[in-house]
Amino acid sequence: MKPNFKLLADNQDITDAIRSRFVSLTLSNDGIKNDTLSIVIDDRGNEVVLPRTDVEIECWLGYGDDLYNKGSFEVDEVITSGISVLLQKALGLTSHSNQSRTHANIQ
Repeated sequence: MKPNFKLLADNQDITDAIRSRFVSLTLSNDGIKNDTLSIVIDDRGNEVVLPRTDVEIECWLGYGDDLYNKGSFEVDEVITSGISVLLQKALGLTSHSNQSRTHANIQ
């Protein structure tokens, strides 16, 4: 099965809107701090609408259509580099994973 994701921004599904420009998603938890969600999006042509730094992102991860809610995150930093947009250091507001030192990466 192929890894899959779903992203909601302020309760609106943005998955299909970014899928064609999606580069990677990394969710990590070191067991000490809040979970961190990083999303990299290809922004060649500057066509991506950048989120505000207070947008709440809900992240679902899994395989195929079998997705699990991994929590809600508030965007606290948006970095642009001409080709990509990185939403990073998004701190977990809620987490549905009690495991420490977890790491998920979809590319």
